[in-house]
Amino acid sequence: MKSLRINRLLLQQIGPYNDTTIGLNRGLNIICGPNGIGKTTVLEALVSPFGGVFEASKLKRNASARDKRGRIVLDIKAEGIDRQGEAVVTSSDPLVDEKVVFFQEYSSSIINIRTSREITYFQSSSINPDPNFVDFQIGTRNIIGVDSTEIKGWLANRYLFSAAGAQGWTQQDKENYALAVNLFSILDPTVKLHNVSHKSFDVLVETANGIIPFEWLSSGFRSTYALLLGIIKEIEFRKLSIFASLFTGVILIDELDLHLHPDWQRKIARILKDTFPSAQIIATTHSPHVIQSADVSEVIALCRDEPGRINIRDLPDSPYGFSGWTVEEVLTDVMGMQQVETQIYIDTVQNFDSAVEVGDGSGVRDSLARLHLMLHPASYKRTLFDLRAAPFIGANLD
Repeated sequence: MKSLRINRLLLQQIGPYNDTTIGLNRGLNIICGPNGIGKTTVLEALVSPFGGVFEASKLKRNASARDKRGRIVLDIKAEGIDRQGEAVVTSSDPLVDEKVVFFQEYSSSIINIRTSREITYFQSSSINPDPNFVDFQIGTRNIIGVDSTEIKGWLANRYLFSAAGAQGWTQQDKENYALAVNLFSILDPTVKLHNVSHKSFDVLVETANGIIPFEWLSSGFRSTYALLLGIIKEIEFRKLSIFASLFTGVILIDELDLHLHPDWQRKIARILKDTFPSAQIIATTHSPHVIQSADVSEVIALCRDEPGRINIRDLPDSPYGFSGWTVEEVLTDVMGMQQVETQIYIDTVQNFDSAVEVGDGSGVRDSLARLHLMLHPASYKRTLFDLRAAPFIGANLD
């Protein structure tokens, strides 16, 4: 396969961007920021140059662009050589198709995982061979995104031929299949691949509650399998003839935390890095738990400055990343959330502060009682509010 890294993206008058440059590191890149700031637009700009010649890009010119022209510039390192490509986008009309393709020769080296990665049950009627794609078809797959419905047939094919002796398999075939099997237990050791039914071709998994089709697992499991197994499947479908762990291309993932419990959100970035250590991974997230498990250099925090221009937020450098930050601190200081408390709590605190300031004992006691009902039983804020209210209610603070 052709090695690929994306070094820099410049967006001028594209989507919500006026003029923004985003630098990317060689390993994991996690893009975060408020809704509407253009996280998915970044992914579209990264995948569009590697698309098919017949598929329109989803990129649109900024509707307020003065010169009616948007521009994207992509700096890459392909097979050890620095290259730059650029394209102009002139339309802001969703009904007008424009193509942004200038690196199609490297289409096999980029895998795009969209948010539509649900795995639903369907009855298989046969086991099919792997498809034979040409470059423009792989480009099409890049624009559309990895197809999760192909995972069942691909895995059933590998299981049944492995059970039959795997004649003609390469060492890469064997290890990629073994990796896929091991990934079933990556989030929960009690879940394991059991077998593939030779009658229904169903992929059956062993769980604490019995043996079930893998489509019957929770949405978190299915989303994770669609992500991890989908990447391995795509590597094999593209006939790259490599160990999946040695994939030296780019993996794009929209909403890395999709359907995952916070415990799994903290794990998913590490799992991806461990599974595909040679890849460049560029993912968007809305999860502070994903950020907490990342190094500072791996986080790209998008923000708007006062004139509305989108920039990259400066983050404090620390060898421990965000491991000691609270969820609230990540939400406000990294992800740009304006407030983390509910409005009713904020209003009650303001009423409490006002009552203390004017010496309104009745107002203090009323607000304090409400705060005690709102706050977590072990919250340190209870003590702080009690101390401030003490002069108005005497020694008994309960």
